[in-house]
Amino acid sequence: MASSSTQLEQYSRFIDSGNWSVLDRAISELVQNRSLTESSSHEYVVGYLCEALAKPQERQQPSREEMLEAIRAARKAVQAANPDNRDLVAELLAERREEALRE
Repeated sequence: MASSSTQLEQYSRFIDSGNWSVLDRAISELVQNRSLTESSSHEYVVGYLCEALAKPQERQQPSREEMLEAIRAARKAVQAANPDNRDLVAELLAERREEALRE
């Protein structure tokens, strides 16, 4: 396990950040009112959370199965709203062409 000073060095770039001061104060309050117990050094906990906040949010891509299910659901919804099976896309394109020709 890394020493406390090594842990602090790992997160030292966050010490002067606004996140550090907010998290430092909030965690201290939670420890003081016994809502939270720190089993690691306070600086490590604050630094770890600062680093987590600084990471860009990883965009979760839907799986192939989720995408196919979404397409099936959309197709089903379109069919339910379009019982006469008109080609709505073709109709929309034709309307747009007509509008463009009139202008």
